[in-house]
Amino acid sequence: MTARADLARRTRQRVSEVEALFQLNAFGPLRVVQGVLPAMRERGAGRPAFVSSVQGRLVVPIIGLYTASRWAMEAFAETLAVEAGHFGTEVSILQPSVSLCFSPPVTKA
Repeated sequence: MTARADLARRTRQRVSEVEALFQLNAFGPLRVVQGVLPAMRERGAGRPAFVSSVQGRLVVPIIGLYTASRWAMEAFAETLAVEAGHFGTEVSILQPSVSLCFSPPVTKA
């Protein structure tokens, strides 16, 4: 089996699996915001925060459908920022990713 054929075999997913990804990563946040947005609009203030992933902007082989679901959620959040912004609503997208922290060596006097 060639590497390309193996990749194609591993990336084939049922439509139901793709729907589940979109239900969780795109439609779930949409439903939550639809529930709280009327109160934010009435108050004239609010900030829905969407937790995404670095895959919301970066395509990684083999998990492209997951990435697509994250892109969909981020597109919704960006659209919401434009459409609900004039009601005093601000939107945040949090993209957790890997970060490395290095401490300087400790020196003793």
